[in-house]
Amino acid sequence: MTRTDPPRAASRRAAAAVAFTAALATACAASAESLGDAISLAYQSNPTLLAARADLRALDERYVQARAALGPTAGVSEQHSFDDSDVEQPASIFGPARTARQTATTDTAQLLVSQPLYAGGQLETAVNAAHAEVRAGRENLRQQEAVVLNTVITAYADVLLWQNLQTIARQNVELLNQQLAEAEAKFAVKENTLTDRAQARARLAAARNSFVQARAGFADAQARYLAAVGVAPGQLEPLPDLPGIPPSVDDAFDAAGRANPQILAAVYTEQASRARVAQAKASDGLRVSVSVALSQQPAAPYVRDQNVRGVVASVTVSKSLFTSGDHVSRVHEAIEVNNSDDQKLSAQQRQVVAAVALGIMPLIPNTNPRRRNRQCVSNAPSRPAYSICSPATRSAAS
Repeated sequence: MTRTDPPRAASRRAAAAVAFTAALATACAASAESLGDAISLAYQSNPTLLAARADLRALDERYVQARAALGPTAGVSEQHSFDDSDVEQPASIFGPARTARQTATTDTAQLLVSQPLYAGGQLETAVNAAHAEVRAGRENLRQQEAVVLNTVITAYADVLLWQNLQTIARQNVELLNQQLAEAEAKFAVKENTLTDRAQARARLAAARNSFVQARAGFADAQARYLAAVGVAPGQLEPLPDLPGIPPSVDDAFDAAGRANPQILAAVYTEQASRARVAQAKASDGLRVSVSVALSQQPAAPYVRDQNVRGVVASVTVSKSLFTSGDHVSRVHEAIEVNNSDDQKLSAQQRQVVAAVALGIMPLIPNTNPRRRNRQCVSNAPSRPAYSICSPATRSAAS
């Protein structure tokens, strides 16, 4: 059995304590102090945002791939073969039967260049659909950034709120401790009744329970702050004033129509599915392509020094005649997907109208929310799907 020297163990504990203190100080130094610092740190390191940006970069490549289908393609192939054969020659008047061994090497090379000339609009509509999908992906990224921003602000405010509630609860416990001590002292000299002392104890017990709840709420707020920002909260500054509040409800709806990422993402998604309908219809059309092939190969398998070089230019015209219903089914599928996206666009508009009405009205003075809500709800179903967008936004989306 090994015994640890007490002085040595104490020195180890002291070193561990110093290391822990240094790590805690480093974490506190790295933590955000203001709301702007917290938002900046979350914007740079939040894994949800980083994943969304990676998804958008992957989506950008689809546009590149769709554009590449319009251009030429080139390929080269080279084949090297070796042939070792035994040729049996039967007996004849010129001599007895014998076996001759023959070896040969064959080198064949080919360069093929092809260019599509006409595809019935299928390639062009694929490019349009990919472009709309990229724009929808950008708006989805903006929406994800807004969600993370709201999460960070909420966590920041909750940390300050529960920190203050914990301070108030602690001070209340200290005050009620003093009152209980006074009640005990007065009860000892017969200046208070038993009921007075019991009430003081009950108030202290309730205050201690409130302090425990405040401490738990503060710990939960710190955990949510850590999950959103990436570091534990330090000494946070007070919340700044809320900037950019629209002066009126109409201005708020106009701003939502111009820049709301959810509506714009729905608009671009509907445009992409509409282009996919045209692409599905064009997939059964006429295709024309041209190709040029350069080749070099030996004139005969066992002739090494004689090669044949050739240039072959060809034009290919193709048209599918019968697909057993596959083409019609794909067109119907694309149409129903577009119908779904169109309805989702209308639903998204209604959600944004409700969100703006509920979120901005309490912040704008001299507003009659009942009249405005009634006007928004009555107008939303009868308007086109994205009529909340301004004319500039609709033209840019188109």
